[in-house]
Amino acid sequence: MQTLHVDIAVIGGSLGGTQAALAACRMGQTVYLCEATDWIGGQMTSQAVPPDEHPWIEQQGAPKSYLEYRKAVRRDYQEMTDASPLLKQQTVFCPGNSWVSRLAHDPRIAYKLLFGLLQPSLDKQRLKLAYHTVCVRAEMQSDRIDSVIVRNEESKEETRIVAKYYLDATDCGDLLPLTGIITNKGGGVSMNIAKQNKSQASPNIRKVRNNIPLFKTTTYHFDGRSFVVTPIFRQEGHETLGCILLKLMQTENA
Repeated sequence: MQTLHVDIAVIGGSLGGTQAALAACRMGQTVYLCEATDWIGGQMTSQAVPPDEHPWIEQQGAPKSYLEYRKAVRRDYQEMTDASPLLKQQTVFCPGNSWVSRLAHDPRIAYKLLFGLLQPSLDKQRLKLAYHTVCVRAEMQSDRIDSVIVRNEESKEETRIVAKYYLDATDCGDLLPLTGIITNKGGGVSMNIAKQNKSQASPNIRKVRNNIPLFKTTTYHFDGRSFVVTPIFRQEGHETLGCILLKLMQTENA
């Protein structure tokens, strides 16, 4: 079995996984990115779901890289040979004329643009991109991931990936159950769970013992509503966070 050593392994070529890989490469890290399908981009490509954002997306509330992506999508349509003069004069428009999204666009365009962002890192061999590839098991040392085994679903060839950090960017959290990392599923986490014994622990918490909250429960007020961010827990003495899951729950109107 071939072994590949990288700084960061991103399991899942979703939109978040693609952007995580891109950011890491731009920071000088070596990255392995695998995707179960033959398209990176997740929601905007293989799922054919346009972005659904807040009403102020064109003015604020978005990172610079995403705003640049939005401009690139519109520019791609404006550069089409059959684009109307009126379209070429506009700076903000929805290519798909959708009421759900302000940027409904062809998944093929999304894939082209996202792959184009990764291309420089691929050319420099800073990024290794594997399509039709899924994670099948994780090799653990206590609560630390030593490596993950990925398999190409076409050739059935397996590869061991050894990284400093592992990011689960799959749609369903495929890596988590392979590692046994503490996760929160479904209902909220009780703030008193650290005081409960193992028999009383919530069934939504896996491998719970010696729990320590990573964050305090925090309430945010936005657009006339209140939101509560509740913490996930880690084990005492754990050297790395591994994975942090924050559950966003809407409360009663403020």
